[in-house]
Amino acid sequence: LGERREAITITVNMPYMNSSSTKCMLDLLDRFEDAWRHGQPVLMHWYYDPDNGRALELAEEFREEVSFPFKTVPARG
Repeated sequence: LGERREAITITVNMPYMNSSSTKCMLDLLDRFEDAWRHGQPVLMHWYYDPDNGRALELAEEFREEVSFPFKTVPARG
Protein backbone atom coordinates (compact mmCIF):
# COMPACT_ATOMS: atom_id res chain seq x y z
CA LEU A 1 0.00 0.00 0.00
CA GLY A 2 1.14 3.52 -0.77
CA GLU A 3 1.83 6.26 1.72
CA ARG A 4 -1.30 8.15 2.82
CA ARG A 5 -0.86 11.86 2.29
CA GLU A 6 -2.53 14.59 4.32
CA ALA A 7 -4.84 16.65 2.11
CA ILE A 8 -3.90 20.19 1.17
CA THR A 9 -6.93 22.37 1.90
CA ILE A 10 -6.84 25.89 0.48
CA THR A 11 -9.26 28.53 1.75
CA VAL A 12 -9.54 31.75 -0.27
CA ASN A 13 -11.56 34.80 0.69
CA MET A 14 -10.46 37.71 -1.49
CA PRO A 15 -13.03 40.46 -2.00
CA TYR A 16 -10.98 42.05 -4.79
CA MET A 17 -8.44 40.82 -7.31
CA ASN A 18 -6.50 42.93 -9.76
CA SER A 19 -4.62 41.61 -12.80
CA SER A 20 -1.43 40.97 -10.80
CA SER A 21 -3.20 39.01 -8.06
CA THR A 22 -5.12 37.07 -10.71
CA LYS A 23 -1.84 36.06 -12.35
CA CYS A 24 -0.41 34.98 -8.98
CA MET A 25 -3.53 32.93 -8.25
CA LEU A 26 -3.26 31.18 -11.61
CA ASP A 27 0.38 30.34 -10.83
CA LEU A 28 -0.65 28.90 -7.44
CA LEU A 29 -3.47 26.91 -9.00
CA ASP A 30 -0.97 25.43 -11.47
CA ARG A 31 1.19 24.25 -8.56
CA PHE A 32 -1.77 22.72 -6.74
CA GLU A 33 -2.89 21.07 -9.97
CA ASP A 34 0.58 19.51 -10.38
CA ALA A 35 0.40 18.19 -6.82
CA TRP A 36 -3.08 16.76 -7.50
CA ARG A 37 -1.87 15.02 -10.66
CA HIS A 38 0.97 13.46 -8.66
CA GLY A 39 -1.41 11.93 -6.13
CA GLN A 40 -1.55 14.67 -3.50
CA PRO A 41 -5.11 15.23 -2.20
CA VAL A 42 -6.09 18.89 -2.77
CA LEU A 43 -9.31 20.74 -1.92
CA MET A 44 -10.11 24.40 -2.57
CA HIS A 45 -12.79 26.39 -0.72
CA TRP A 46 -13.32 29.70 -2.50
CA TYR A 47 -15.45 32.19 -0.56
CA TYR A 48 -17.09 34.94 -2.60
CA ASP A 49 -19.38 37.89 -1.93
CA PRO A 50 -22.88 36.75 -2.93
CA ASP A 51 -23.81 40.38 -3.67
CA ASN A 52 -21.03 40.63 -6.26
CA GLY A 53 -21.85 38.63 -9.39
CA ARG A 54 -18.40 39.19 -10.84
CA ALA A 55 -16.79 37.57 -7.77
CA LEU A 56 -18.64 34.32 -8.44
CA GLU A 57 -17.83 34.49 -12.16
CA LEU A 58 -14.14 34.86 -11.36
CA ALA A 59 -14.22 31.91 -8.96
CA GLU A 60 -15.92 29.80 -11.63
CA GLU A 61 -13.27 30.81 -14.18
CA PHE A 62 -10.56 29.65 -11.78
CA ARG A 63 -12.44 26.41 -11.11
CA GLU A 64 -12.40 25.65 -14.85
CA GLU A 65 -8.59 25.74 -14.78
CA VAL A 66 -8.20 22.80 -12.39
CA SER A 67 -9.35 19.21 -11.99
CA PHE A 68 -9.09 18.96 -8.18
CA PRO A 69 -12.17 19.57 -5.98
CA PHE A 70 -12.96 23.30 -5.98
CA LYS A 71 -15.96 24.49 -4.01
CA THR A 72 -17.42 27.99 -4.30
CA VAL A 73 -19.00 29.13 -1.04
CA PRO A 74 -20.99 32.32 -0.45
CA ALA A 75 -19.26 34.35 2.27
CA ARG A 76 -21.33 35.35 5.24
CA GLY A 77 -21.07 39.06 6.16
